[in-house]
Amino acid sequence: MGKKLGALLLIAIIAVIAYFAFGKDIFGNIFGNSFEGGLAQIGGVDGKFGIEENMLMPANANETANYISELDSLKAQFENAPESREKSALLLLIGSRIYAADAQKSMIDGVEAYRRISKVKYECGEGETAGVAKIDFGKAAENAERALSLRGTFIENYPDFAETAGIGSTDISGLALKAIAESAGELVKNIEAYCSIQNA
Repeated sequence: MGKKLGALLLIAIIAVIAYFAFGKDIFGNIFGNSFEGGLAQIGGVDGKFGIEENMLMPANANETANYISELDSLKAQFENAPESREKSALLLLIGSRIYAADAQKSMIDGVEAYRRISKVKYECGEGETAGVAKIDFGKAAENAERALSLRGTFIENYPDFAETAGIGSTDISGLALKAIAESAGELVKNIEAYCSIQNA
């Protein structure tokens, strides 16, 4: 019993010495909390769902909910890590990815509803096609704006990590999010304008 206690004490002393000699970053790297480690974990989720460079969601839209669920689980792991610059950057990055996937999924749903609108007139009643399309387009615009905001903060505050991740303000993903935000916002306005005339 004495030998075990002595061994545990020795391990604790070595850990304390290592902490003060090398700083807390050594522990972050051991436990996979480095930015590169977190980026690799995000890449693992992307790979599982066939997400290629500059894609916002899986090619199979039906897998988007599962993709977002796995990103949410990974985000929870990042949130439980000790406070660090790496943690803050990863939370911005993964949060942006979640909102981006939600934005594109909502845009697709909105387009599908919009296609079902009668060629004679919009169905503007509650729960009718125009109303469903408006809600979906509204979600798409809101989520795209949130994704862009988080991306912007990430790029501005962590330019070194943004470079490592290959993310810039003018990359294809960023441009796609801007296009979703603008076009979805315009579609919401068009539906609102038409339906307000019909309901007048």
